[in-house]
Amino acid sequence: MLSFVLLYAACSGTEKSDDSTAVVDSEVETDTDTDTDTDTDADADPTAVISGSVLGYDGTMLANIEIQICDAVCFSVNTDSSGSFTKEKLKPGSYKVDAIGPSVAGDYGWIRMHVDLEDGEQVALPASLYLPQLMGPKTNTGGPLVFGNVTFQADPAGLREPFGFDPNVLYMGSISAENIPPFWETPQPPEAAVSFAPLPFEVSTPVSVTIEGSWSVTDYAVYSLDDHGSLEGPVGTAKVDGAMLVAEDLTPSFLTWLLFVPAG
Repeated sequence: MLSFVLLYAACSGTEKSDDSTAVVDSEVETDTDTDTDTDTDADADPTAVISGSVLGYDGTMLANIEIQICDAVCFSVNTDSSGSFTKEKLKPGSYKVDAIGPSVAGDYGWIRMHVDLEDGEQVALPASLYLPQLMGPKTNTGGPLVFGNVTFQADPAGLREPFGFDPNVLYMGSISAENIPPFWETPQPPEAAVSFAPLPFEVSTPVSVTIEGSWSVTDYAVYSLDDHGSLEGPVGTAKVDGAMLVAEDLTPSFLTWLLFVPAG
């Protein structure tokens, strides 16, 4: 059985989504004296909604995981006993939705998805937010980094790190084969998946991945998921060499998930 891994970047401190440092759970209304009782659009309560769920590396729904939903400010909610969350009364905008584990060095790390909201829109995340178990750290100097059955290589200068994270320090997380997410809309189910997390990195130089395992075919197409959870690609190809699946010069827009799908 294959084991699928994720690569995590170490946080340089306590993570706050981008520049936002305040966590806000409700808006404060200020009373003002006016000469009219007529409501205006500016006074109306925001009505957009974001909902989703969080899964752990063992495929179980995770309760009491903090979710930060941020644009100019951050709103914080926790998953319920079924691993689900809902945040109502959001204004239109572009939001970053972070599922935050106990610590980057502990059992779970962070992962992010971006969501664009229109006025009154109700958006359910297209994929659950996965929080794999972490191992590491290792320092990325541009040479090969070996994490179990996966070897990864990328130029640190070619990765634009998210706010508050160091792209040179990497962690590995694992997901067992039976728990690989079923909802990626690839031409065929992926046989392997690797990713950078907890947040998407912009990529300006190619990356390479080698995975040791048992493979059903000799040629694979490599897709990626962008920071909104949408499929991109193929962003490259991979070939089997003995027990190794080798993918070189992959060019995703973001390093979130890389999906290895049988070609043809």
